[in-house]
Amino acid sequence: MRYFLLTAFFVALAVAQESDTMSVYSGDSLTVWEERLVSSPAAEFVNGEFIPDRAIYQSFSPDFAEFMQYDAEIFVKSGRLPGETFTPMVCGGDMSHYRAALDGIPVAFPQMMIYDLSTQPMWSLGGIEIIPGSHSALYGTGGMAAAFNLITPYNFPEGAKTKILLAQGDYNFENLGVAMEHNLFKYLKMHISGTRTKSGGDRPDENSRIENLSAKIFSPLTEYLNIELYAQSHRGWIDYYSYGALSHLRNDNALGALHINGDFAGVLARASLQIEKYDQNYYDDWNSSHHQGDVLTVDLRATKKYGGFAPTVFAEHRSYDLKSTDSGDHKVSTFAAGAQTKYQSEKTSALFAARVDRDFQENINPSFGAGIRRSFAPSFAAKLSAGYGFRSPTPNDLWYHSIWGSYSEPEIDTVTGDTTGWNVLVIYGSRGDTALKSEGSFNINLGFEYDLGEIVRIAPSAFLTKYSDLIEWVPVYVPVEDGPDSSLYVPNNVSDATLYGATVDAQLISSENVEFGIRYTYTYGQNDSTGERLLERPKHFVAAKLGGRLTFWDGELELGAKILPQYVDNIARRKTDPMTYQSHIATVSPGFVLGARLWFRYKDFELFATGVNLTDNKYELYTGEKALGRQIRFGISWNFRD
Repeated sequence: MRYFLLTAFFVALAVAQESDTMSVYSGDSLTVWEERLVSSPAAEFVNGEFIPDRAIYQSFSPDFAEFMQYDAEIFVKSGRLPGETFTPMVCGGDMSHYRAALDGIPVAFPQMMIYDLSTQPMWSLGGIEIIPGSHSALYGTGGMAAAFNLITPYNFPEGAKTKILLAQGDYNFENLGVAMEHNLFKYLKMHISGTRTKSGGDRPDENSRIENLSAKIFSPLTEYLNIELYAQSHRGWIDYYSYGALSHLRNDNALGALHINGDFAGVLARASLQIEKYDQNYYDDWNSSHHQGDVLTVDLRATKKYGGFAPTVFAEHRSYDLKSTDSGDHKVSTFAAGAQTKYQSEKTSALFAARVDRDFQENINPSFGAGIRRSFAPSFAAKLSAGYGFRSPTPNDLWYHSIWGSYSEPEIDTVTGDTTGWNVLVIYGSRGDTALKSEGSFNINLGFEYDLGEIVRIAPSAFLTKYSDLIEWVPVYVPVEDGPDSSLYVPNNVSDATLYGATVDAQLISSENVEFGIRYTYTYGQNDSTGERLLERPKHFVAAKLGGRLTFWDGELELGAKILPQYVDNIARRKTDPMTYQSHIATVSPGFVLGARLWFRYKDFELFATGVNLTDNKYELYTGEKALGRQIRFGISWNFRD
């Protein structure tokens, strides 16, 4: 990894010496392809931000969790140590099933394939692409209609831009990132980046180290045909204590993708081929496991504009070859097909979508979604989105099986007092369930936007989500007549669950040099069968931002600062008793957290510093102390042009 980072750095310096030969080739006309091939009611018809381009390309470029929490003002709970990662395809247990509330729409982040969202900056993730819709984790808005996609637009920089990022934080957290992207040649544009992260843990001997390489090549062969190549490499080393034993996790994953885009008489078409390889090893003093997965995806989609309408169709096949010492070997496949159409007029925009999925168990699940935005006046608009969809059980939900340990009592000879054997009473472990049903959900979200003159924009909204057969991993005690009882962590279909809430957002819109906003979100979720609260949704979440910048010499010099205070209250969280290992639901209130950013820019040269205190790392340690998850980052970026 260090050799790659040094190479990227010196390549950037070498390119700088040839800046007089640079030419700028913009891809503005091609950018429309991305916008028309991927749409979502969540992006356009729900109040709030949805990973805008500026978040990917801004120099200080927060990581994914930080962006969601501080920029989009959405609470995100990761529940993992800084730098920790795992392979979601073939193992994971409950950690791969956590959720957060995204603007009122429940969303799971299944680590977005192999990407380590906890540490990679957005510009590193932005250099690659997930096939649209293939990893939709959004529930309640109808499959493809709500596809949660990280799409890289074609806005490469004018020239060659290089970024270097350094970070320090709690748990001996260290991060180094280097990226270079260029728009130097007419038929070749490139992004390449690498990150390396090291951190400790709650106890001595707990350590993690991850290395990521990302590359994107875009080649506009003609005005009507272009090719995109993507590659990602991830390696991870994690040492952590689990139930008193020092455990070790090793990841070695890779991804490669080819996208061919063409314009055929006004029909925009894309053919995609994507290959993923996963390899994970786990071991401790008593146990070991090995998980492997090969995934092949073929995706075809096309769109054409007819007046105010722009219909899109797609079909996708994914084949999985999974091998696991815990979960067994499985060769399975999934298929999805769908259509959506977008309508645009002077005052109204709308999107309608339908999708059908065939899952691992040959179940057929339909999904539907729609969104509409209507302007009633220049200063007033309303948004409405609704949908019904299904989420099929994952390979973890179906087949994951692991024994952590057992509890035994000695058998004593009553005469001699000697131990003659052991009576196994309880086995602890985790086990999937092939009888799980698909999880269904219905969601509706209503929002308004009102501009007070040209000063402040007020945006209230409310949402409701109803689940059926909600999949939740829960601890259960299984008594067995002719063998040891078991205390297992298993997935269950909760019969019904409800999530509802409201958001009020106010943003200053009248000033280019001053930024002010505040957002309050109330969320409540409960298991309708047991009355217990759903986990990891804060009842109260307040996020504010106050920033400003000073510019001189017609914008060539810029100084800026921003503070990002937040308040998080009343979260239902599952905790485990360190003595009995029995779990229970407790209420946690992280309280106030704070983020801040400073930056200095002169022409195309920029220095920046950021400090964050992520609530997703603020929890009680085994000692009763608080872990804060503080990080401070420093960076530099520069751009060489003609």
